[in-house]
Amino acid sequence: MRTKDLDISKFTSLTDVHSYLDENASKLSSNWDITDLFVKYRDQTVISKEKQKAQWELECFLFEFRGLELMVFSYSFNEEKDEFPKYPNLDEFQSEAFEYIKKRAQEAKNALLIARYNHILWKGPKGIKNKKYAQVAIVNYLNAVRNFIELSKQKPDGKYLYQAVTKYELTCSLISECKEEVKSLKLLTSELLNDSEVSFWAKHSILDDMIKHPKIFKAEDFKGSLNLFKKELDGANKRTDHFLLVNNYLPTALRIASKTKSDNKYWYDQIGECYVQMANDEESPDRLWIKQDNYANAIDAFGNSGNIQRRKEIEQAYYELKPNVKLPSHRIEVKLSEEESKLFKAYEEETRQKIEWLLTLDPSKIYMYLSSSVYFPKFATIKEAVSNQKEKWMDMSRTIEFDSNKNIRSFQGGGSDKMYQEYTLRIQLSVLPFLRQIFAKGIKERVLTFENYLEFLKNSWLGKPYTEIDLGGDLVETNWIGLIAPSVVEYFVQSESSLNAKYYKPNYVLCIDSLTLKFEGLLRDFSSRLNISTSTRGKKGMQENYAHDILGNEIIKKYFDEDDRLLFEYLFLNEGLNIRNNVAHCFYNEKEYDLNKINLLLVTLLRISKYDFTLNKND
Repeated sequence: MRTKDLDISKFTSLTDVHSYLDENASKLSSNWDITDLFVKYRDQTVISKEKQKAQWELECFLFEFRGLELMVFSYSFNEEKDEFPKYPNLDEFQSEAFEYIKKRAQEAKNALLIARYNHILWKGPKGIKNKKYAQVAIVNYLNAVRNFIELSKQKPDGKYLYQAVTKYELTCSLISECKEEVKSLKLLTSELLNDSEVSFWAKHSILDDMIKHPKIFKAEDFKGSLNLFKKELDGANKRTDHFLLVNNYLPTALRIASKTKSDNKYWYDQIGECYVQMANDEESPDRLWIKQDNYANAIDAFGNSGNIQRRKEIEQAYYELKPNVKLPSHRIEVKLSEEESKLFKAYEEETRQKIEWLLTLDPSKIYMYLSSSVYFPKFATIKEAVSNQKEKWMDMSRTIEFDSNKNIRSFQGGGSDKMYQEYTLRIQLSVLPFLRQIFAKGIKERVLTFENYLEFLKNSWLGKPYTEIDLGGDLVETNWIGLIAPSVVEYFVQSESSLNAKYYKPNYVLCIDSLTLKFEGLLRDFSSRLNISTSTRGKKGMQENYAHDILGNEIIKKYFDEDDRLLFEYLFLNEGLNIRNNVAHCFYNEKEYDLNKINLLLVTLLRISKYDFTLNKND
């Protein structure tokens, strides 16, 4: 029923409007139909008192209740007072208006209207607010839910059932707030869950609200509720919305199983099977990446249920699918304005001049400059940029990330992920071009050589031998220069050859493989020199920490400045290049062993070399 179809001229007084609402308020399609009715009557009547009362009624129904919050219709900006006034504003209701609402709360005959008026009074300011209003509101909300359920059986189009569950949700919040009529709510809940004419989606909504209010509903209140989910699954067929099952219904079943200490393996198995069905439904070649994601989720679910056989079956299907997966690509060309082009060219010229100037300096000073974080994005700058980013519509969607082997990896979408995304963008735009130019020009002009690079490292802590005692009791001396030198020499030889020979194609596989793994050793050595443990408990006993474990150590973090730490984490953690993992497990193909990676590794060596160790007299 819609009030827009009503002939407002038939209502000669506000009493006529009230009589109509007492009989039909529950049958109206939405809250807005009630406000429309009061607007039409207010605009029609010429009696000033009637206009004022209609306005008060209108404002009562303009509020929306969301949980414990009373939501207003709109906000505006007052330039004179530099504030944001809201409309309607319950604090600005005149005392006369509240007296009128009290009167309406007593006169109204429709449960929905009585609940609304009393709820407004319960949310009123000091002097108006009284717990008795909350109690009356609750009782009438409960009656309104029952009324909507009966209307839904007469007209099962979902509209009235939706009204029932939304009012149920509101009632739960109100009871949670004032701790009244708990037994009455539980009685209504039992009625709804056991009513065969109430749709499953509505029962699920009720169970979801029950979980959200643990102070009201205890484990015993969920007795038998899991059978509702099993019954729904038993009726599943090809037309079943499996997406809805795995993203809405089954997670609720899992939470109930956890709350009631029931076996959750069955529910994880059901989630897995739903994902398999969703995967099987995907047949378009352009959507095979979605099929793969569903397989990945199924594997996780079967892993959680302990269903090893089913997990292995889907792992095989996942593996066989991978070669056929391709992502649709789009090329976006950005045309710079004349002013932007000038700024870009000015930046390029500034960078060229800086490199020219740097290469006039002694090599040690060049390496010292490269060991600083001057030309890299600052941690504080990245953090500020991320915090100032406005929420994008994509933030509300699920992101699927693929590694270089087409495997799907988890993506949290939190602050750290955004930090690395912003850092990556800035590295690609400014740092990598700078490093390519300075190393290429420096090597070509013989200003930068492997000899002076290694000499610079030799004068750092990397050049200080470190002595350990092996299992045989013998002293073993480690010198990092000897371990690093082969890859550094190889890099300079490969680069110089490609710069001087027109058709020579450099190969940086050995350089990158070696330096990557050596950096993990450097981090471990750095920790050992500080007497910080690098051992941890593994599946087969004690083992050495990996690079990401060491970088994640809170004690180690204190020794690196935040800019260096950001670079190290960018190179070696999963959120960034994850270079250690990709090298150790041979995930890179030949093309991925590129100049950018080795340049970053060389600079990272310089960055870690700038630290030093001083022996404390008390040690």
